[in-house]
Amino acid sequence: IGHMVLCDAYNVKGSYSDASKASLEALKIAEKDGNKRGMAFAHKGIGVSYANLMDYKTALKEYETARENFFLASDTIDANDMLFVIGIAQTQIKEYDKALNSFINCRDLSIKQKDIEGLHLVNNELISIYRMMKNYDKALVVAKESYAYFKEEFLKHYKAN
Repeated sequence: IGHMVLCDAYNVKGSYSDASKASLEALKIAEKDGNKRGMAFAHKGIGVSYANLMDYKTALKEYETARENFFLASDTIDANDMLFVIGIAQTQIKEYDKALNSFINCRDLSIKQKDIEGLHLVNNELISIYRMMKNYDKALVVAKESYAYFKEEFLKHYKAN
């Protein structure tokens, strides 16, 4: 855990090579212990470092490995978070069809997990990706569905409090 805290600090500071080194150290420890969740976080940290350097293809590989390890650790929430980040990386390298698929799967899992914040974020990305693909009608449909859903959730929350 200490190496991952260090990784995050280096990434915030802009010292991406140091962040990557800290993540690699965390990965070695997690692999030695057979800790799949630790391996997942290390790969995520390495991916973030590459993304910060705008090497999205390498970041994407790290994110995919992180997601696999989160699944192996039975951590479906973090696995879904990685699916969101995978979609972002795919968008950056202009793999719009793959990004769309990632975001749709992420949205479906967010609904199952009742992750309201995650659903809001992924809907925003879906709207953006549809716009990039010049599918304005679909972007508008997602925007309207999203508005209706969040309006309903807001009212439930407001009435409960």
